[in-house]
Amino acid sequence: MKVIELIDRSIIDIRVNHVMEQYGLDTSDSYLILDNGLVVCIPLSDLEPELEVEVGEVPVEAESIRKLLKKNFRCLLNQPITDIICFREEIRFDKAFIELANGYLISEIPIAPNGTGDAGLWYFESIRVIEAEFGMNYSRLTEQ
Repeated sequence: MKVIELIDRSIIDIRVNHVMEQYGLDTSDSYLILDNGLVVCIPLSDLEPELEVEVGEVPVEAESIRKLLKKNFRCLLNQPITDIICFREEIRFDKAFIELANGYLISEIPIAPNGTGDAGLWYFESIRVIEAEFGMNYSRLTEQ
């Protein structure tokens, strides 16, 4: 599946496989389950419409955000993907930001030092929150 094909697809569930290694590195992999049944990973921050998104299966040990986030997951599910946003300069996220129809954005930090709490799925209420933290030097897939 190409990155551009994510646009207008809805995320029906997100599963996260988080592994903490004491005194080492925490790792996290997020799996987006789309309305067409495909399971994809959050794409890297390379804005090329024809770039392939990693498609696969959800590991058994991955947990649904319905369980992990309790109440707050509703804002991330059953919303069409409206855009993919990538920063032109390096920030702490090397994965793209997926913008949803309700304005929320999701991304992921796949690896971080143990105990920092950085590794995992991240979500933001709006593009304004991201602009305040990282600036406005980003590109939108839909504007290419």
